[in-house]
Amino acid sequence: MSQLSSLLCSALLLLSKWQAAKRGVMVVEVDPSGASTTRTKCCRKMEEVGHRRMKCTTCGFEAWRDVVALLNIEKRLARGWAPPAFFPLIALIPVV
Repeated sequence: MSQLSSLLCSALLLLSKWQAAKRGVMVVEVDPSGASTTRTKCCRKMEEVGHRRMKCTTCGFEAWRDVVALLNIEKRLARGWAPPAFFPLIALIPVV
């Protein structure tokens, strides 16, 4: 990753955190690595079976890559597992 893209990523993260804080929203950084290719329940690596479609060879679960990533990120947030990453995703959670 170039220095410019790294700088832009850091600026976007900082701006997102600032805007969220103004609105009373908590920001959690989540490591996105493997999120779109790992099966949520059996934790096995999934195979691509079509354009952006993934299938688990163990249990047969099949879904769009973005849906698989969302399920994994939700699972990581629920467990409280959110280590900082070099290129983090952020989840905005309203504080009630």
